[in-house]
Amino acid sequence: MSAVVKLFIRLLALMASAFSWVCVKLRLGIPLLYVVLMCTVFQKWAAEHTALTDGILFVMIGIAALSWVVTGVRFLKSRTGRRGREDMTARMVADQLNVAEGQGAHSLRFTRSGSAIDE
Repeated sequence: MSAVVKLFIRLLALMASAFSWVCVKLRLGIPLLYVVLMCTVFQKWAAEHTALTDGILFVMIGIAALSWVVTGVRFLKSRTGRRGREDMTARMVADQLNVAEGQGAHSLRFTRSGSAIDE
């Protein structure tokens, strides 16, 4: 029977560890710590000031959600910016190939700076 209890305790510890890791990754570590403190250490004060306690918690969660939005916008900007640079480079190469074809060049070689040299 004691082996089952030990297994149960280990599973609980594993689940608590995984839950804490997810909360930290989602930037909810400080709100989680706040909830734990309000439910244990400051229980009497939190019961007397429920509106303030809830307001503080909602502000912390709102700030975390805002950070998710900012991170998402920055990610999307970096993705579209990179794609824009690649498209611009491809258009420049295509323009140089078109100019070279118009001048009768059959093959091109590019320098390190990206300009074309006809052969």
